[in-house]
Amino acid sequence: MLARTEIDLFLSAAQLGMTEKQRKYLVLTLELLESGKVIDNEYSKIELGNDSIQYKFDIKHWWHDLNDSKLPWWRLFFPPVTKTATVICCIGGTACMLANDEDLFLSKLSDNLDNLFYGFGKVPVKVIDAATQLRKFLETGKCELDWNNKNG
Repeated sequence: MLARTEIDLFLSAAQLGMTEKQRKYLVLTLELLESGKVIDNEYSKIELGNDSIQYKFDIKHWWHDLNDSKLPWWRLFFPPVTKTATVICCIGGTACMLANDEDLFLSKLSDNLDNLFYGFGKVPVKVIDAATQLRKFLETGKCELDWNNKNG
């Protein structure tokens, strides 16, 4: 768990251009990604309230490349969470899953948040790279376009 003083080092929701709820669940997403419980390309058992789900962090494809689906991204990465759910998520999808709110980021996103969610460049993205960029965003409010291309 992130220490309270560490959380206080992150920019405020207003400074990040988002709601308190969005910030809260991005911080919880960072905590999950940095916890060591999430392993690249493997399912992990995650306790979510009274439910236990099989969770996999996955940015391997652009959402529109998945099975030529006409579904919006949050339906692909955020099926209804149940006690037996298997969920595959990206950064935004993980925050939505933790909040149990598929509409958490449906509002207009700042350019930097848009870059964090969609500007990762090459795929697949490793958990450590996503956590690094999410932490950088929470601390500075900035995220460059094609950020994963700069991580090696």
